[in-house]
Order: sequence, then structure tokens, then C-alpha cells
Amino acid sequence: MIIDNKITVKNYKCFDSTGGGFDRIMPINLIIGKNNSGKSSLLDLVNFIIKRDEGFLELGRDGTKAEVFVEHTVTKDEIPKAFLQNYSGGGINGNHFEYGKQFIGKRLTYKLGKQGEKLFSSIDAEYVPDARGNFDSLAHILPKPFSEKTYCHISAERDIVPEKSQTSQISDNTNISLSPNGSGATKTIQDIINHVNKDSRLIEEELLDELNTIINPDIDFTRILVQLKSNESWEVFFENAREKRIALSKMGSGVKTILLVLLNLIVRPVIENREKSSYVFAFEELENNLHPSLQRRLYNYIRNYSEEHSAYFFLTTHSNVVIDAFGMCENAQIVHVVNDGDKATTTTIQAYRENEQILSDLGIKASDILQSNGVIWVEGPSDRN
Repeated sequence: MIIDNKITVKNYKCFDSTGGGFDRIMPINLIIGKNNSGKSSLLDLVNFIIKRDEGFLELGRDGTKAEVFVEHTVTKDEIPKAFLQNYSGGGINGNHFEYGKQFIGKRLTYKLGKQGEKLFSSIDAEYVPDARGNFDSLAHILPKPFSEKTYCHISAERDIVPEKSQTSQISDNTNISLSPNGSGATKTIQDIINHVNKDSRLIEEELLDELNTIINPDIDFTRILVQLKSNESWEVFFENAREKRIALSKMGSGVKTILLVLLNLIVRPVIENREKSSYVFAFEELENNLHPSLQRRLYNYIRNYSEEHSAYFFLTTHSNVVIDAFGMCENAQIVHVVNDGDKATTTTIQAYRENEQILSDLGIKASDILQSNGVIWVEGPSDRN
């Protein structure tokens, strides 16, 4: 599941000609940094790779259009497709395939165009000028990261609110009208529960069970339903074991965040008739209004979901809880974004000590030790292992 491609965006918003991005793609990618450091710009980069939004490249910096570069390690199976075995000459000494074999294992960089075209940029080896056409062909046939994937986004500013009843919204189509900010969530739940041709157990049983998996033992819901209010708007309600009915609008934002996550993870693939492995989930600041213990359960759920369904996640965060949840996970990486006021840079955290750089950006203080579940005292770094 690891995508061994380095992906860099240059001249985009806070990133200058040096650029920033990902050294590789892991199943779970945590993006940490201060406000306005450039975290959301990295999600824009992922969105562009998948959707090839033409407007992305136009949003350049200092009058220069943005550029996206992908660095790929050339394999032995790819060389014969660009350096043909039955060709020779044309400025290349000897057989083209024999010449091309020297580039197996070399890093080739191509630029990703707005129509998805791949344009050869460079390779970390010397080559004769007449081989340029071969490298153009090689770049063209290379697999693009996240090929055939679907981008799914939850924004930092989000809410689930009552929504007007519209009969036209209830249909048999496979499109889900669920926006990154939570708009359409109530209509989606209402549609599935009340439409005769849809399986209400997707919401009433499967989603509810997964919700309780995350929020227990703090809360335990026995039922989820949607009711039409007097102002002709639908609202989501929950019932607990005492059959007390509570409107979602009266609950904290934490429950809404988890519900929105589950609508995307559980419901969206069913409605869109796609495999869960076909999604790239980009979730912003899930920790907002979530207690640390609830954050841990949510992040643990995401980790298990990624492992079970081979789905990719990009999570922006300001929470130190994420370091505990994923810092030692072999399927996760932490990308630290730093903005010096002029430009942003990205660093992949590869050593435990580098976490100290993140803690400062997250505003961690010595008094935060009081939030710990436990403390183990060691004499030095060697004893930590």
C-alpha cells in the first residue's frame, strides 16, 4: 500500500519554487503544522492528483503558475516499454533495450499536467540527448499515483443541521449529496431510512453500531431516526437505553464529527457502489471539540479501517494525541509543515527525536503531563527502548 513516489508542488499559495509535498505516500498521512502553515494546500495537491482540477495550476504564486512533480523509481518491467528490444541506432549506441537497462532503479521525475498528461522532467543519471524521446515515452506510460481513486473530503468548518424536506432528493440514483462541510448529511440519512428501495439497516444498524464502537463507554445510543419538524425540515435524533430522544442539534460538535466521518466511511461507498479501497479520505482537524480519549478511539477506528480496507487517509491536525495514536505505527507517517512567513516547507518525521519540533508548533506545555494516562520515568534515551 506504500506508494514510493515523491510528490512535490511548486509555486502554489504558500509554497515557492523550492516546493513542498510528500516524500512518499503511506496508508495514513498525518499533516501537522500551525494555522495557515500550508496543511490544506497539501490536501489541494492530493485532490489535484486524483481529480486533475484545471483551476489548481492557475492558482500560482507571484504570477507563476503552479507545477506538480512526481518522482518515480524506474522498474525492470517499465524499461522495455520505452526502450524497445528490437531497435538500435538513432543516436543511441547499440540496442535500445540494452542501453535502457542502466536506468533500472533510477529516479525519474515527470511533471503532471492539468489533463493528466505526464511530461518527462529529469532522471538522476546521465543520458545521450537522443534518448530524450525514450524518456518522454517512459514518463507517459508510468502509473499515476492514486489512479482510479476517489477523493473524499471533510473540511475543518463543518456541521450537521436540520435540512428542508425536498421530495426530489429521494431517488434511486447512486450519487450522494454529502458536502465536505456536512451539508446534505441529514438528507442522506433521511433518504436511506425512508426510501422503500433502500436498505435502512445501513443507517439504523451498521452505522449506529460503528458509532457506538467509537463513543462507548461515554454514550450508548440504541436508535437513530429522522423526523420532520413543524417548519418542514428534517432533523436527526438519537435514543438512548432509557428511550430518551435527543436531537442532534442539541448535542456537541464531537458527535456530529464522528457521525460525518462514518457517513463517509460506511455509507458513501454503499451509495456510490464503490469498494472502500477505492477512496482517498482527506479529513481536516477531526479533533475539534473531541475529548482526548474520544480522539484516541476515533483515530484507532481509522487505523483499523485503513488496514482492513486498504484505504488511504490524509489527516490534518493540531492535536498532540495524533502523535501517540500514529507515531509508532508502521503504516503511518507524520509530515510537518512550517511556514516562516514567506514560504512553507515540509519535512517527513523519521526519527523519534524529531517529534520535539512538532510539539512546539502544537503549543505543548510541561503542564500537559497532567493529561497523561500514566508516566514512566527512565534515565535517558537509551532506556526508552
